[in-house]
Amino acid sequence: MQINYSIQSFQKGTHRIPRETFRYILVLGGEAVLHTPVSDFALNPHSMIELPPGPESTLDAESESGIMLGILELQDFYVVQTEIRLIPPGRTDLLRKLFFLAVDIEGILLPRKAAIHNALDHLVFETITSTGIIVDSMNPAIYHFIEDVTQKYRDPEYDYTRLIRESGYSFNHFRKLFKDSTGTTPLSFLHVLRIDCAKALMRRYGRDLTLREVAERSGFSDPYYFSRVFKKFEKISPSEYLNSLDPPGK
Repeated sequence: MQINYSIQSFQKGTHRIPRETFRYILVLGGEAVLHTPVSDFALNPHSMIELPPGPESTLDAESESGIMLGILELQDFYVVQTEIRLIPPGRTDLLRKLFFLAVDIEGILLPRKAAIHNALDHLVFETITSTGIIVDSMNPAIYHFIEDVTQKYRDPEYDYTRLIRESGYSFNHFRKLFKDSTGTTPLSFLHVLRIDCAKALMRRYGRDLTLREVAERSGFSDPYYFSRVFKKFEKISPSEYLNSLDPPGK
């Protein structure tokens, strides 16, 4: 996955907000109302809004000094969230710290800067994914599943169905509960983590790793199954994805 970080300031008035890519918008200062085809959202300092790709929105900046936004534009990843969501202040503290860290790193000369960016991208992505899930109202079995899978998905021997059996729910009922809470299925949740890991390995190591090694390190015991799952989510094969990358370090 790749995340582009930017800070944008808008003067008081109405502004267009295109939505070609998935964006998380952090309110760093000022107040505004975001008008979308779905609803209107009041943006206050430290709140965050998730904007999946879709029709253009408009932003009415209400503060005399305008509004300052931190934009996290996500590219090259599988979008599960399809609804616009507003996350209130108090739940975005860690993400704001990571955002400013990413902005600071951009202006610093560092060895292996690409690797540092890649690691930070994954940390930011995990943080915003967790932030978007309302843990307080989540079924404990669903929360435990997410915690366990997130920690162990790179193990090719990992059996995600064990947790479902231990939950006391039937597989179909657990699947429905999980999808209602997260917007995706248990297996797709596991596959997204593994595919994102595989893409990160290919971006970092290029052809220094074989596709079999990439599959194993990202949690797939069968390279042919890895290839089928990768193509299902990314619409191209792992080898095609690898061929599309720049040489490591470039």
